[in-house]
Amino acid sequence: QPFSKGEWTYATDVHIVVRVPRLHIPQFPENKDAPDCERIFKEADENGPYEWVAVPEVEVPTVQCDACDGTGKIEGNPCEECDGEGKLQEIKAVKVPLGDLIIALSNVYLDLIRRELPNPEIGLTEKAATTGRVTHHDIKPVKIKFDGGEGLLMPMKL
Repeated sequence: QPFSKGEWTYATDVHIVVRVPRLHIPQFPENKDAPDCERIFKEADENGPYEWVAVPEVEVPTVQCDACDGTGKIEGNPCEECDGEGKLQEIKAVKVPLGDLIIALSNVYLDLIRRELPNPEIGLTEKAATTGRVTHHDIKPVKIKFDGGEGLLMPMKL
């Protein structure tokens, strides 16, 4: 559920967070108990410099849900894994080069960013690399900028 905090309205699912200037509408109330997203964005700013690139086009194939064997039901109830659809989006790492380093990003999130955000670009930084001299423990998010807002996307581990 989107929420507002301070000067921003946020939406997040833990892997991605986007923000736009504060929307003063009842559906997105102030949430003083929300995570400190402002701190996360400030930390991301310190992880630069960023190399800005277009969001690559990706394929997001669907696969049969293993939990329900593609039926969409478990014991007569809708399957919670696939929301009763019987299929899931197949998550694959998209390897984005940054010099001699690789940043692995989810095909599902890259597709979502391209479809839903106006004129998006991703900001790559060495600290988001999943290979090379950066350890998995130190992986930092890539930045996202789009018309009207910005965001952060966590890389995948290879």
